[in-house]
Parts: sequence; C-alpha cells; structure tokens
Amino acid sequence: MEMLRPTLLKHTLGVPSITIDLRGGKTVKFTGTQSSQATAFVDLLNDAWRQCLIGQVGEIEAELRALHGFLADKGGPEQFPAACLYRVMLERVSALLERLPQPFPPDVIAQDSEQMINVLAAFVEDPKSTRNTAIERFVTAELDRVSAFLDQIETNPLTPEQRLAVVTDEDATLVLAGAGSGKTSVIVAKAAYLIEREFRYPDEILLLAFNRDAAAELATRIEQRSGKPVEAQTFHALGNRIVREVEGQGPPLAEHASDERKFSNLLRRILTELFTDSKEHRDVLLKWFSGFFYPYRSEWDFETLDEYYRYVEAQELRTLQGERVRSFEELEIANWLYLNGISYEYEKTYKLSKEDNNRGAYRPDFWLPGADGGLYIEHFGVRRQRVSEEVYELTTAPYVDREAYLEGMDWKRGIHAKYGTTLVETYSYEKSEDRLTGALEEKLAPYVTAEPISAEQVFERLDEMKHVDALTQTLGTFLRLFKSAGLTFEQCEMRIERLKKRDRARGLAFLQLFRIVYERYQDELGDEIDFEDMIVRATEYVQQRRFLSPYRH
Repeated sequence: MEMLRPTLLKHTLGVPSITIDLRGGKTVKFTGTQSSQATAFVDLLNDAWRQCLIGQVGEIEAELRALHGFLADKGGPEQFPAACLYRVMLERVSALLERLPQPFPPDVIAQDSEQMINVLAAFVEDPKSTRNTAIERFVTAELDRVSAFLDQIETNPLTPEQRLAVVTDEDATLVLAGAGSGKTSVIVAKAAYLIEREFRYPDEILLLAFNRDAAAELATRIEQRSGKPVEAQTFHALGNRIVREVEGQGPPLAEHASDERKFSNLLRRILTELFTDSKEHRDVLLKWFSGFFYPYRSEWDFETLDEYYRYVEAQELRTLQGERVRSFEELEIANWLYLNGISYEYEKTYKLSKEDNNRGAYRPDFWLPGADGGLYIEHFGVRRQRVSEEVYELTTAPYVDREAYLEGMDWKRGIHAKYGTTLVETYSYEKSEDRLTGALEEKLAPYVTAEPISAEQVFERLDEMKHVDALTQTLGTFLRLFKSAGLTFEQCEMRIERLKKRDRARGLAFLQLFRIVYERYQDELGDEIDFEDMIVRATEYVQQRRFLSPYRH
C-alpha cells in the first residue's frame, strides 16, 4: 500500500484519530490511541513517507529533467514536434507519473522538481495544446533559421505557403495546390531542406511519383540543388523491388500490366464473351445498359424544374435506338421497347382537328405502329400518395403545377377517346416501386408480341454508340481501385447499402456486373499478377516486416 498524501491527525472531543489516504481511493482510520503516541506515530509516518517520495523522485530525476526540457524549451524544439514524437512522449511521461502520487503533494520535494512534475502532469492532461504551442514555436524559429536557404534553393524564392510546407514535418503532410503553383518546387526544397538541416541522410529519403519521367525529374533537380543524390521511384518500381527482394525473383507480371491498350482489349473481350456465352450474363449486362448506364434522377430530386432540365440536358440521354429523350423514365421505356423488338417512334405528331389544336402540336411520348392506327404510350410524371386505407391521390414534383398537369393528363385521355386511338399509360410511381417495365409489359401484352433482338445485334448497337468503350473504361478504373484498396465484395455491398435508394439500385447493378467481369479477369491472369496485385503483395511484405525499409522519410 502506498500513501497518497501526508497522514492527518485530528482530535474530536479530546480523542485523537489518524486518517491515512492510500492510492486507489482507499482510506485507513485509527482511533483510541493516546494523544502523545498518535502524534509521534504520525510524525514518524509522514517523515518516512517524505523520505520515500524524495527517493522516488531522485530515481527518476534524470528522465524527469530530460522530458521536462523537451516540453518546456522556451527557445523552441530542435525538430518539428510531429505526432509520432509526442505519442511516444505521452507514453513515457504517463508511465513516469504513474510511479508518483497524483495529484503530487505540494511542499514535499525541492520546488524545481515539483514544478517539473506539474509541467508533465499538465502535458498528460492536455497533450494537444502542448504540441500546438511547440509547433508554433518551432515553425516561427525554423522559418527564420532557414530563410536564406529557402530564398535560393529554387530559381525563385519560395512563397510563405511553400516555406510552411517545407518546414512542417508532420507524420504525413498533404499539400493541396493547383497546376503550375509550385508543388514540385516544394518537394525539391523539402528533400534538400531535410539534408541541409541533417534531419535525414540522402539515402534515407524516398521520392515516389506516378510515372518514370516525373520521378527522374525530381531526382535530377534535387541533386542539382542539394548536391546529393536522392532515390526517386514510381510506385510500381518500388513494389517490384520489394517483391523481388523478399521472394528472390521478380514477380510474374502479366503482359497487359504495363500496356494500357492490352488491358482495355482484355476487358472488352470479356464483355463480348459475356454477351454471347449465357443468357444469365447477357441479362446482367442488358440490365446495366438499358436501365443504369446513366445516373438516374427524377423530378423529385431537384429544387426547381430548371435544375432538373439542366441535369437531364447535361446527361444527353440517348436511347439504344438513337434518339434523345426528355427523362430517365422515358429512356428506360424506349430501351425496353428496342430490346424486345417492338418498333416505335418517339414523340410522333398526333393529327388533331383545328378545334382540338388550341394547345399546340400534340406529340405523345411513343407511337407503336400497327393495325387501326397503332398504339400510343404516354408516360406521366406523377406519384401516388395515400389519402386513406384504399384511396390514393396523384401528386407531382413540388415545383410543378399539379392541377394544370392533371388537367393535361385528362385532355390527352380525352383526345385518344375522341379519335378512337389506343392509349397505354405509365407513371413515375411505377418507377419508384421498381416495376415500370414490368407493368408496361403487362399493359402491352394484349396488343403486341415481344420478340427480343439477338445478343449480337444488341452488342453491335452498344458498340456503335460507344457504350461498350465507356463501360470498359469504367470497369478498368474500378478494378484497379478495388484491388489496390484490398476491398471485398461484402465491403462494397455495405457501402452501397448506405446510399440513397435511387443510387443503391445502380450501385448493386454495377457490382453484380463487376463481380462477373472480375472473376473472368482473375481466370485470365492465372498464375500471373498485375500491378495492383504486386502493390498489395509488396504492402503485405512491408507490414509483415519481411522487407526492412532503409527509408525514414
């Protein structure tokens, strides 16, 4: 048991009582002893406690002074107070103070020792403020120390923002700057600065770039400026080196790993085979191209009609037949008709008599030619809202004049009734209920017979529209990100589930397609690997300490 503070002696009605506070919140009390004996006992106990405490402080005084000197240096630290340094410092100080009673009792040891303990205790209480103060002191002093160096290290003196990026030596530092604003100059100056200040030896610094030309330029400029050679590599070159050193030979890289065209051609071939090898795979692809190729938004997703129109215009919604349409839901209907071999014309003018033409030209959304003048499809942008148990009312987007829109619907129905033409209606609420084309198929069944076009025709059409190339590029980008990040399909599904409903369906459709392509791609690799596999493997070797890095920065 260890005393927390001096023992107290009290007299209540002439009866002495002794109270001893121990670590852990425990208290021991004695009563009933004679006053003189109690006083002598307490004096002896407190004297022994003070001597013990002085001895404890004496045992750690050297480390106490070293840590205090690091934290309380008013002239500023000699190196940037990076988070990793202060994390270690916090662990050391916390372990040191655990050996002493807290709060530390005053007036027991020398005043300077007591002051040092209080400074360390304040650091443990609020390490962030202590570090921020140290950073401010260091940066101010360091910018002054290396001012002349930063004036001449590049052709033009560095700007204040660039100087701050150079002397800031956090565990990881992110510099955001536009093109041509001097990011390369910062990297060159940073490496030269680390060498100049002897914070790092040249062979302890590694520069990484995304391509060989950039890496070579960095290495050349740093050696020109500092007179010291510094290693610069691409991420792929570093990964290759790590794998080679651990495994004793270079990794078996696939031929397409270093050839972008071969990589794209491989993915394109996989897509082509998926179209022809099974109905299941073809359906997955058609689901994507016909319903999810464009990022769906409805009128209800926008604040104004103008915002909605501008979004639709920017997407340039073009059907598989080739015409531009005015909404995502019309696009889905048109593509379903095309894929099922149902001939249609988009917004064909309906012939009206003069007395019915007061609204201007009437162009139903779709006309399906056939006997008795054919059949018309109108898609109405309305949703259903429950009024009672069995009653719904139709609603429009908030910025649409509901009464005028419903009146227009009735007018169109009246026109078809008057002229004896067949009208099939579809609604936005069917899309929100995930049954737009299913409901359309049921409504058209009495009038037309679906005859799906061949997979070869579909692929040829998608290829003509450059949709296959666009999907190939998207799949290639996602495949590399997927592998580089070490993701799993389960993790992707969890992320998709957090999306809004409109994006969730598209995300799941893409993931379903990607999974098929990914499995085919991995089969094509066989025993070989691509650059992403190499980076992942190299990363694992570093984490497992099978590759001992010579770099410190």
